[in-house]
Amino acid sequence: MAECFKCGVSDERAILFDAISSRGIVKVCRRCSIVEEIPIIRTPKPEEDNRPKPQVNVARNPYARPQKQEDVTLRNIVERNFKQNLKEDFSLKNSLIMNFHWVIMRARRARKMTQEQLAKALREPEIAIKTLEIGYVPEKSLLLIKKIEQYLGIRLRKPEKGADNAIIRADFNLIQDAKISDVKDMPPPSDDDYLDLSKGK
Repeated sequence: MAECFKCGVSDERAILFDAISSRGIVKVCRRCSIVEEIPIIRTPKPEEDNRPKPQVNVARNPYARPQKQEDVTLRNIVERNFKQNLKEDFSLKNSLIMNFHWVIMRARRARKMTQEQLAKALREPEIAIKTLEIGYVPEKSLLLIKKIEQYLGIRLRKPEKGADNAIIRADFNLIQDAKISDVKDMPPPSDDDYLDLSKGK
């Protein structure tokens, strides 16, 4: 015959519950559990176990949809193939700006995107984004770099040499006194306005 560990009432006079106390799992009556604020362990009734579980509408809740085994294996195959052809392209890496991987990461995070979301948006494998973000430039990744530049609105490639050597001739005294209306009325610059430093002119 079981008794309440607090007041000593038997299970014939009151319903006893399993409860958690400093002594471990003990039997306690309802009144003592409320007064002493002892948590009761509720066990499911046999009829609750046989009750059907609520069905989740998979069509309406995309998070409830289980991931297909085919998708997982296809992703694994793509990643495995990408890793096999993972040779670094140093000429392409040298044509990129310094710390290009930081620029990619910061632009992606500014848009509050994960690597997986960016990869899906670009229709590229996630591992390709990961490798670029650690500073590794695989072969044949120029197209991916162009996609990232266009999607995130950033510049990863260094300007071309012709653009480095061209300087627009300007009269700085005119620029200081210029107003917005003056700039709007200015004609577009012609080829004569550029100074080509590569030829020494």
